[in-house]
Amino acid sequence: MTGQDRIEDVLFMVCTFYGIERADLLSRARTRTLHRPRLIAMYLSYRTSGASPEEIGMVFDGRDRTIVQMHCRAIARECEEDFDLMRLVQDLERAIKIRWRLT
Repeated sequence: MTGQDRIEDVLFMVCTFYGIERADLLSRARTRTLHRPRLIAMYLSYRTSGASPEEIGMVFDGRDRTIVQMHCRAIARECEEDFDLMRLVQDLERAIKIRWRLT
């Protein structure tokens, strides 16, 4: 399974959890309902896919690698301060890894 395939799985799981469309998650829209899911998807893509920030940025509508890194750091910091967010991210990561084992 390639990094791109793994990113697609992350996108699927985040979209399913939040009930949003893939195109909306990857868009440049800056609505509140898309912001956190997008950051979580970038963070999980970075942590689980083995893809570089450049590769992840390209999937997310050509965003720069520094934006991906900034968002990943922001979610990591938020997880340290927000137990509920940390549990959510851990649960999504666990679900993604289980999905990979089943395929």
